[in-house]
Amino acid sequence: MRRNEQERPEAPRLRRAADETERSGRDVGPVHGEVLRLQRAGGNGAVGTLLQRDTGGREDAVPADTGNAVSSTLVLDDKLGVLPLLTFSKGRRENEWVVSVPSTDKDADIARYELQGVKIEKAVISTTSFDITLTDVFITSWRGGGGPGESREVSFTLNFGTQDFKRAGEKKP
Repeated sequence: MRRNEQERPEAPRLRRAADETERSGRDVGPVHGEVLRLQRAGGNGAVGTLLQRDTGGREDAVPADTGNAVSSTLVLDDKLGVLPLLTFSKGRRENEWVVSVPSTDKDADIARYELQGVKIEKAVISTTSFDITLTDVFITSWRGGGGPGESREVSFTLNFGTQDFKRAGEKKP
């Protein structure tokens, strides 16, 4: 036996909540089931972040549609809807855009899209000067920002199959 190796009695193994639920035959509700699925896909840190940010109907939850005028928007699918766009820039790869939006009641859905690899058929970055239409879009990274007293925004990467750039007022042939 090497110096660093020592015999240790076998420690009891910790059981995962999902395993315990499956063995006990208990039915988990849709919220608990979704948390367990996210935990298996993204790990404890990702779930902890989402649970801390989950609005749970609180008064301070910011709806995605605030009714305020914005100069740029990000149009996604029916579930995510239209989000005010704070910033956007080309990603490291040719087929990526990195976007930032205000933290809203859609944060958990955005994270779920990234964790589960949900495909968005079409997304549009729309400004007063031009539109960029992306097809076959996946959210490939997600980062929630801001804590209490800090600016709260969410940044994520849109990985796409094709893009089409159109200036405002320009007609396509």
